[in-house]
Amino acid sequence: MRFLPVLALIALMLVSPELTSSAGLVPCSGTDCNSCSVVSLANNLLKWLIGVLFVIFAIMVAASGFGLVTSGGNEAAKTAAKSRIFNAIIGIILVLAAWLLVDTVMRGMLTGGAGKIEGKFWYTIECDQQSATEDVPSPQIKMPTDAAGAPVSNCSNSADLIAKFNGSPVGVNDPLLGKDQSSPPTTLIGCYLADPAILSLTDTSKLFTHDLSHPECANTNGIPVCGPCSHGAKSCHYGRGSGKGAQAVDFNSKSNTYADEKALYDLIKIRHASCGGTLGFEDNHTHISLGTCGS
Repeated sequence: MRFLPVLALIALMLVSPELTSSAGLVPCSGTDCNSCSVVSLANNLLKWLIGVLFVIFAIMVAASGFGLVTSGGNEAAKTAAKSRIFNAIIGIILVLAAWLLVDTVMRGMLTGGAGKIEGKFWYTIECDQQSATEDVPSPQIKMPTDAAGAPVSNCSNSADLIAKFNGSPVGVNDPLLGKDQSSPPTTLIGCYLADPAILSLTDTSKLFTHDLSHPECANTNGIPVCGPCSHGAKSCHYGRGSGKGAQAVDFNSKSNTYADEKALYDLIKIRHASCGGTLGFEDNHTHISLGTCGS
C-alpha cells in the first residue's frame, strides 16, 4: 500500500484543480479583496473539503477492494481489507447522516418546510459588497463660529453656504438625471426603467435624487450645519462638490419589502453593463451614483 499516498495526491489534483491554482480557492488578489472575498473563500473551501472527502472514500474503497482480491489465503490481510472498507462506509454514512439531520432541522424551522430563505436554499452562501454608507443620515452638528463666537455662515444665505461648503443649488440635478424631481427621468434612470421587469417592480414615485426632506443640505454638501440631512456628508445625492446637485438616485420597490428590494437590485445588476453608474444595495433601496461621482 506504499503507492496509496501518491495515488491519492494524483487523484485529488485531477478532481480538484484548486490544489494547483490559488485562483480556485482564493477569489481575489491584492486590493481586489474585500469582506465578500472571505465569504467566497469559506464557501469554496467547504465545497473543496466535501469533494476531497468523497475522493478519499473512493480511494480507500478501491485500495481496500484491491487488497481483498489479492489477499489470497492470507486471512489477516483479508480481515484488514474488510475492516478498511467497513470503516470507510461508516465514515461516509456518518457525514451524510449529519448533513441529513441538519437539513431536516432547517427545513422544519423555515416556512413551508421548503428549506428556503427568500427563494434560496438555506445552505446558499452569498455576499453583496455594500457601497459607501453615504445614505446614512448625518446628525446635526454645531454651526462653525469665528473667534468672536459668531456663525461663519448664514443658513438663510444659499450663495454663502454654497461657496463655503462647496455645495449645490437646491433641487438642481445633473442633466443625466433630469433637471428636477418632476422632470421626465432621462438617460441613467430611463435606461434602467426601459427594462419591463425593472419597471414593474419599481415605485416610480420614489425615484429619489436630491434630498426632498432637507433640500437645504444641497447648499452645504450634506454637512449638517443648518439642520439634519437625509444622507451622509458629501453624498453623491448632494453633488459631492460638483456644484451640479444630485449625482445619484435611489430606486425603491413598490412593496418596499427586503425580498422585493433585493429582487429589484438583482435585476438592476443585470442591466448595469448597459446603463452604467455605481451600484449599492442598501437593504431598503438600490443606490445608483453617476460614474463621475463615484460610490
